Amino acid sequence: MDDRDVIVTPGADTPLTIIDPFKPADLLVKKTDKKTGKPLAGAVINITPSTGTGTAITLTTGKDGTATAKLPVSSRQGTPYTGTETRAPAGYELDTTPVRITAKPAGKTTATFTNT
Repeated sequence: MDDRDVIVTPGADTPLTIIDPFKPADLLVKKTDKKTGKPLAGAVINITPSTGTGTAITLTTGKDGTATAKLPVSSRQGTPYTGTETRAPAGYELDTTPVRITAKPAGKTTATFTNT
């Protein structure tokens, strides 16, 4: 977003929304059974920056089939990441199909993974 000038008029209230363009994004990973939609615990998901720079994050889904993390954002337009399952829950097949994630400044994003 471009810089903008703000004119303050005495006696007038004007609400402003200011977003810190580099505030981390909130990531929610959901892991479910492909047929039943049941949440799956114990899946290990690697989240890696698609740009090749930055640090990878490893998440393990809990009893509710979810995991959360803060993702660093290095661009006002968002930072691309790729999520890949590296260990399937017990009794399920590993699905290494990558999931693309865009972390926007101060935004919330969800990445959903399924297993059979």
